[in-house]
Amino acid sequence: MHKMLIIAKQVFMKNVRSASWIFLVLSPVLLLGISIGIGHLVQSSQSKPTIGVVSTVPAIRKTFADSLPGMKVKEYKSQDKAETAMQNKKLDAVLAVPIKNGEIAANLQLRDGGKVVSTKTIQAVLSQIQLQAQATKLNLNSEQLQALLKPSVLRSKTVVVDHGKASTKNQKTDTSNHLIAVAITVLMLVFTLSYGSMIAQEIATEKGSRIMETILSSVSATTQFFGKLAGILALLVVNILFYLLLILVAWKPLMKIDIVKTMLGNFDFGVLTSTNGLIFCVFFILAVLTYSVLAALTGSLVANQEQVQQAVMPISMIGLLGYVFALAVQGGDSLIVKIVSYLPFVGASVMPVRLAMSFATVGDAWISILISVIFLILFTWFTAKAYKSNVLVYNQGGFLKSIRSTFSIMNAERKSK
Repeated sequence: MHKMLIIAKQVFMKNVRSASWIFLVLSPVLLLGISIGIGHLVQSSQSKPTIGVVSTVPAIRKTFADSLPGMKVKEYKSQDKAETAMQNKKLDAVLAVPIKNGEIAANLQLRDGGKVVSTKTIQAVLSQIQLQAQATKLNLNSEQLQALLKPSVLRSKTVVVDHGKASTKNQKTDTSNHLIAVAITVLMLVFTLSYGSMIAQEIATEKGSRIMETILSSVSATTQFFGKLAGILALLVVNILFYLLLILVAWKPLMKIDIVKTMLGNFDFGVLTSTNGLIFCVFFILAVLTYSVLAALTGSLVANQEQVQQAVMPISMIGLLGYVFALAVQGGDSLIVKIVSYLPFVGASVMPVRLAMSFATVGDAWISILISVIFLILFTWFTAKAYKSNVLVYNQGGFLKSIRSTFSIMNAERKSK
């Protein structure tokens, strides 16, 4: 145990000070900060368009002034003056509202290069004015008009049926579950590819430098295997803790930014401490552990650092496959999606999305977790054996030949016992 901790510490200290790991940790923060900053600048720089309303009826001009909060309204009695102002770029649009025989046929001129004017909003106000004009023509008072325009009431709710029992589904919670599941899936892909590549690189570098023989003269291959895994996983824990600390520190300042408040306004934070939230976290941990073991296995198969891309390729392919199936869940719960949600590697990406979309129950999720845990234990045992067998084998025949050679060596060792 002591030797394993020494190896883990050495791997951790070497990588935590590397520029590549620091960039890996800070790049999402910088990208998110730039995105929020650009969104805030765009939102704050968007000034209201100015529209000139031309009408001989003061009530119409006042109605537009009161009913267009997203625009600056200037009242004109003469269309010539309004058009002159637009030619001088003081107006972004001119709206003429003539009334003939109680009918409104408005004309809107938009200045090319001016700020965007919402024609739908203007149309809604015109319809309101037209309605009031017709009501006056038909001698309807305000109460009669309101009764006529009163909309019908439609209340809807989503019902979840489970084991013959129906329960009302909270739409806000459902949306939050879905967002977290998708976020977890994306994080799985990013972290497994990044840290999987790091583990494979770590092992391949030592094999390529031929220092592995010296190391294994002091510690066993199994101790070195688990020590390297522990060191890289410690880096991952520090990475996640850094993000959590950053969120705690920056939470209040961020919530003062309008674009962030809008994004998080309809999010149900209670999901984070719910059963679904716990299940999502368990899947994330299992995915990271399983892909880390796979990276250690593939890293031990290559002969030198130049072949690291071959070692990372299986991790990338399986990770992308899980991500694609997770996206496919949003199109429907097909038979193939149900099957892969129980398979190791891929299931960790697919089952959280199925659970969030109510295609799977909590019981289904725990069954998938149990399968993943059993597989992780067996796969780790197999990988430790394979690592011990091929860590000193320098096969230059390619990745597939290294796999065949590993099985041959393991078979020979088993027969010799």
